[in-house]
Amino acid sequence: MTINADWTIQTPHNLDAERVAVALGGYSSCLEAVDTAVPALREAMGLASRRLRPELYCDRKAGWVVAKAAGCGCPGSFRTAAEAAEHARSTRHLAARHGCSERILWMLMGATEDAVAALAQPLVDAGGLAVREVGGLTQLWAAGVHLDDAVTMAGLVSAVCEPLPLRYFLGVAYRGADRDFLAAAAAARADPDTAAWLAWLPARFWQPDLATWLRLGLARGDLLDLLDWCTDPATVGAMAETVGLPSERVARMLAVWARARCSPSGQHLRLLVAEGLEAYHPSGPALDRLAHEARNLPGVPSRTELGVMLALADTRADTLSALVRGVRSTVELVAGGRTTVRQEEAG
Repeated sequence: MTINADWTIQTPHNLDAERVAVALGGYSSCLEAVDTAVPALREAMGLASRRLRPELYCDRKAGWVVAKAAGCGCPGSFRTAAEAAEHARSTRHLAARHGCSERILWMLMGATEDAVAALAQPLVDAGGLAVREVGGLTQLWAAGVHLDDAVTMAGLVSAVCEPLPLRYFLGVAYRGADRDFLAAAAAARADPDTAAWLAWLPARFWQPDLATWLRLGLARGDLLDLLDWCTDPATVGAMAETVGLPSERVARMLAVWARARCSPSGQHLRLLVAEGLEAYHPSGPALDRLAHEARNLPGVPSRTELGVMLALADTRADTLSALVRGVRSTVELVAGGRTTVRQEEAG
């Protein structure tokens, strides 16, 4: 049997006749090799050359997982991407994936041993690519990433001047981040750890607004809160003028309130700052309980309005008392309906 460079196969047998014999209950090792073992060999050589990547994904709790192949007995997870990729390249796994005899695959791989061995050697020249970790290029190759591909991945975040961490490359390779999003977002905050974080973000956060929030210097957790709550970063500049604070501080206030599922206006923020409550952290559970207790009152304000009223009134009981008296907004509360425990004690 001869396997040509284009993966066509020449055999000394009539394969159509052998197919008839197999259909009638016979067996043909040649036919098995052509139909299943040669495709498995082709995948093996693609994986060995790193021109084909294994089907891996990373589960935060379980670790690195290989796409299961019936009959392989794949472990539930692997500690590193390199260990998972090594299993994906194993003869046992490939034979199980393609439903062929492991023995026949071994024979074919033995016949192409020199070619497979040559393909499995990492390239010496990585085009000036620098990976932060010691031995990073070797680790990338072991994880199934061709160094040419890694150079392309690094080019996506060309604004980052420092060496990128291994995690960045693995994220791009196996997480499948949108490359246009990644390039734009990384340019907004050009540091290697942010690039790695972006490469692993869930798809729901691949939004153009994220780059704007990054430019405002927000912590990563705050960014996600704002994106989850669909806060528009275009409003921050106008709010900053209303509040009289830098945009960065206004953005941080919005992030804190977004965590409690609230979207305060510029007027709300100005009122909070005037009352010395810029650093106030609203409690989502406390707001849930207040909304539940006030549910039967007429004209109950929005959740955000309730949240700011709670901040101003100091306690949930005082806020509910103001609502019972007919107060329905922060303006009314400040104008005359505000009664706090501290005020009562002062009286």
